[in-house]
Amino acid sequence: MPTNLPVIVVYSSTPKPITSTTIPTPVPTKTPIPAEWVEIKTGTTETINSIWFIDFNTGWAVGTKGTIRHTTNAGATWKAQNKGTNDLWGVCFIDANNGWVAGGNGVIFKTTDGGSSWTLLDSGGTGTIMDIKFINQNDGIFTNGGGIYHTNDGGQTWVKKSDYGGGSIFYRNDGKAWHSSGYKLVGGAWQQIPDFGFDGITFADNQKGYAWRGNFSKTTDGGNTWTILDKIVTDDEIIRNPSVDGVAFVNPSEGRMIGYSDYVTKNGGDTWTKVSDNTYRSSYITYFTLFNDVNHGWTFNSPTIYRLGY
Repeated sequence: MPTNLPVIVVYSSTPKPITSTTIPTPVPTKTPIPAEWVEIKTGTTETINSIWFIDFNTGWAVGTKGTIRHTTNAGATWKAQNKGTNDLWGVCFIDANNGWVAGGNGVIFKTTDGGSSWTLLDSGGTGTIMDIKFINQNDGIFTNGGGIYHTNDGGQTWVKKSDYGGGSIFYRNDGKAWHSSGYKLVGGAWQQIPDFGFDGITFADNQKGYAWRGNFSKTTDGGNTWTILDKIVTDDEIIRNPSVDGVAFVNPSEGRMIGYSDYVTKNGGDTWTKVSDNTYRSSYITYFTLFNDVNHGWTFNSPTIYRLGY
């Protein structure tokens, strides 16, 4: 607190002070600093191929030659949890303990202690697994060059569900799934969606979702059909044929969109407000998630990790 504060003295008709009031020195108003994207290093010289976070502080990164890195302090430090020598391409955790990593020669490793130890699972083949997703301890999907495979026993056994594969999987907690080549999971079978494919996909709620692959698509029927958006409405402009690199939501209303600039929405994506220019970005972001609010999150643009906020 400042000292020697000014004092106002009020006098009566006789020059005798009758009251005094101390006026505090005004505190300068601080302008909020916008959240910024910061590149995060994991401490390895190997190439990072994928990341996964369960909250803002806790995440894993996997890469070449069996590289696994784990952070519990928002990327300030990373602990090595390496397993094997095959390149790892996929990683997924459902909580702080249970997770899976997968990659070259069809390897899948499972952990029940946050990555301190790993158990080798039999994927049934030797093709490189490009992506693996679980929604609980039992139900999971992986994709390789030969197809898409499902498990309902935590990865102990796998059943082939399609002859096409590669790419990436988006697996929603209600059991619905989409493949980046433009397929959706319907009744246990994969069906193609005409004129659709994605680098990333997200949902504001069970019905409204967005997908991007250079262009920007929207669904309002739970992902059954998708429409390419020819414009985005902001506070002060209409952006025609928008180029979008990532979208994520923290609840059905609030989300963030990244591209040549960063935008936030408070109405589920109907309108957007520009919050910053984007100098780090390029055009192939495969992972984008937010935690708590629109100013805290993670994104991955192979092989680089970026953190928003701290």
